[in-house]
Amino acid sequence: MKITKTKEVVKEEVEIKAGTYYFKCQDGEFHKMELGETDEENVTNYRCTYVSNFSDIFGVKVKEDYTFDGEDLPYKFSAFIREISGQKIEKEEFEEQKQIVINKLK
Repeated sequence: MKITKTKEVVKEEVEIKAGTYYFKCQDGEFHKMELGETDEENVTNYRCTYVSNFSDIFGVKVKEDYTFDGEDLPYKFSAFIREISGQKIEKEEFEEQKQIVINKLK
């Protein structure tokens, strides 16, 4: 017996502009991603701030790094941009969660 299996692969390039992005992941972390301008060598600097505020895990973590030609972006940001996971939030919600965590750490 044979059956027909149809596959369709659709690739789409997504332009990611310099700026600040706020989003929340399914695991409950809040993120602020600041992307710089891409230079003539296709290098983009970024700064990502992670805020964890759930259960018994809470903290603020900041990562500064760069990506060459869009490779090696943090996975959670890449998944957010590709609309695989996460949801957009407002700056105020991010800052509120960050302040709650900072107060817990005092």
